[in-house]
Amino acid sequence: MEEIIMIDYLGQILPALLSGTKMTLSVFFWTLIASVPLGAIVGLGMISKFKPLVWLINFYVWLMRGTPLLLQLIIVFYGLPLMHPFAIVFHDMKRLYSHSF
Repeated sequence: MEEIIMIDYLGQILPALLSGTKMTLSVFFWTLIASVPLGAIVGLGMISKFKPLVWLINFYVWLMRGTPLLLQLIIVFYGLPLMHPFAIVFHDMKRLYSHSF
């Protein structure tokens, strides 16, 4: 009897799980696309002979390693829209992601 209830429950939640999986893979793909070139640029900048560039990149790495990820996300979510009136606003994420698939 419990197995039947479990299978029914899994059948109910499976569409939501698959939708979440699709979103997770999409975010992973776009993060990979953005992070590989950024990492290559930062890596090449670290071996540069131009000392101000090396100092700036070392500061960027120190800042990214030294702050918690949650704090970085809060700054991106709430801080970027405050910096510029035409900046990205993240309040309507459902509408934004509904057109990405």
